Amino acid sequence: MIQSLVERKLKLFVYEQDYKTNGLGSLILQYLNELEICLPIKIYGLPDKFIPQGTSAQLRKEYHIDMNTFLADVQQYL
Repeated sequence: MIQSLVERKLKLFVYEQDYKTNGLGSLILQYLNELEICLPIKIYGLPDKFIPQGTSAQLRKEYHIDMNTFLADVQQYL
């Protein structure tokens, strides 16, 4: 699947449910780097730092990784 995105030169959006670090996005970046492929990629997730307490919905909104923000970013690209 990633190879088809590379061939079509499409931007890749990765939505992590939790932290960005060591998630699917990191693995994809490592894979692309090993193949020396440059592909635009945007990873959505919580930063690797102390996160104050709150509900999942509150934290996602505060860190701009709620579904509305994600879909708006994808639509801008299209």
